[in-house]
Amino acid sequence: MESILREPVIPPWIPILLVGCLALAAMAKLIDHKRFDEFILLPFTNKYFKVSGKDRNIFTPFNMFLFGLQTLSFSIFLFYAVQLQQPQPNFYDGFLFVRILGFLVLFIVIKFYVEKITAHLFSIENTVDTYLYYKLSHKNWLGLFLVPFNFLVFYTFRNQLSFFVIVVMITLLINLFLLFYVYREHQKTIVNNIFYFLLYLCTLEIFSYYLLYQLLVN
Repeated sequence: MESILREPVIPPWIPILLVGCLALAAMAKLIDHKRFDEFILLPFTNKYFKVSGKDRNIFTPFNMFLFGLQTLSFSIFLFYAVQLQQPQPNFYDGFLFVRILGFLVLFIVIKFYVEKITAHLFSIENTVDTYLYYKLSHKNWLGLFLVPFNFLVFYTFRNQLSFFVIVVMITLLINLFLLFYVYREHQKTIVNNIFYFLLYLCTLEIFSYYLLYQLLVN
């Protein structure tokens, strides 16, 4: 009987990226294990913001490792999502992943500085800086949350749309819950500036993410 060499469905760089996510999480924990333990419980308690994260400083090694984890984890998940929409998924399309990662990083950086400039124009730097720190922390947590699901969608539930939809729904619900927490913490400021809040929500949140989606799928 002649043996047939079967090409693996998952390219070798996928597990490297997945392990890279775990390595970034390990580096963040190594830098400050107490803060990391509080960060893990972010959706369940606000102790992280009241104790370890009260300095509101975004550009720290701890936050940068988690930001790297966030962008890498979301890029892997988006790569899988785009491939799942194709009639013949090609998980060897490394250029597509690089494109997604590049667009995502560029999108986050541009959006961050647009928000900073807007805050300066309206003289609300302190409020926006606090909001951006809360939002970054929540997005970093979601990036960590997606890591085990990234393993599952590639190695256990590959090409199973139902499981993918469940993961998306859970992620969206958690994101809405975290956003609700942020808006509740700034309820007074939002009520006093409801017009600017709605303008920000429509332009810098809803429209910007819609634009990112169009860039990725087209």
